[in-house]
Amino acid sequence: MTVLAGLAMSGAGVACLGGAILSRRALGVLAAVIMLSAMLDLSFFGVLPAAWWAVALVGASLLLGFDMRLQGRADARASRAQLPRIATLTSALAYAAMAWLCLGHGRSAHLVGVTNVGVSEVGSGHSDHLGGGLVWVAPLLFATALAVLLLVCCALAVRRRRALIAIEAGAMSVMILAMLAM
Repeated sequence: MTVLAGLAMSGAGVACLGGAILSRRALGVLAAVIMLSAMLDLSFFGVLPAAWWAVALVGASLLLGFDMRLQGRADARASRAQLPRIATLTSALAYAAMAWLCLGHGRSAHLVGVTNVGVSEVGSGHSDHLGGGLVWVAPLLFATALAVLLLVCCALAVRRRRALIAIEAGAMSVMILAMLAM
């Protein structure tokens, strides 16, 4: 993992946490704390294995889904509430995509201070990044599509002067793109 990608992921995580705090949603804050912790650890520290962070990110994704459910269906009918719900749903899916990307990065030698126990050969280039095979193509396309959708949500939020949504959606998109670029 490059330092630049780690900084982008961590900076985006800080922006997401700030947005979650400003939105005053407890489950959103908890999910953002999990995500920021994962990005910092995967980028710089390597304390926990990537698989553990993947499980934590899936849990954070479920927390966001549960948080959306708690907000109620009445908000979903209002035209103004559509963009926040779409952005939150896309972010929840992005957490799951990041969990998959964590698993892929756990197989590579890019993590600082982490060794791959049980892997007989560690590649040094990007081509070994997620291993070979078509099994990785669909999730990569899904993660890329989520990043693009989050950028669209960001642009719509900027247009509608919804700064908080724009920051969170833009930061999530940057995080996914940084993880894809590693």
